[in-house]
Amino acid sequence: QETKQKIISTASELSDLIPAAVTLFVPGCSSYGVIYVSLIVPAAFSIKSCDEMDKKSSNVETMESKVNDASRFLRFWMIHALVTWILDSFAPILAWVPFSTHVIWLLWAFLQLETSTRRIYGWFESEVEKPLDQTQTLQTVKRVIAAL
Repeated sequence: QETKQKIISTASELSDLIPAAVTLFVPGCSSYGVIYVSLIVPAAFSIKSCDEMDKKSSNVETMESKVNDASRFLRFWMIHALVTWILDSFAPILAWVPFSTHVIWLLWAFLQLETSTRRIYGWFESEVEKPLDQTQTLQTVKRVIAAL
């Protein structure tokens, strides 16, 4: 039952990306698709979940579902800020990479999925809770410096 629900939610989320998928095949328009996928679709989902929170509900399970949905999009926006910062940092390099906007489009589409949002946020949360010397990020930086 849970797998069926995940498949249905993934299919419905990806169906909202169909208008942006057209931009992948039109030369010079994929950057507009990136804007649609990274900002417009998540904003619409966030507004929808906030509107659902405003509706009164006497059922505990329904209310829990609404809270989980709203918290999912709060998590998404945290990840959005981090990914935007990383992409902006590498923008001069990505400008020279062929089809980089297509890859960025796919990255944002991947981040839209509920499972990926929860997984990435879980990793992010575990990194913040650990002492600095035990984080995977610092260990990776040390390995890269040692390799140089």
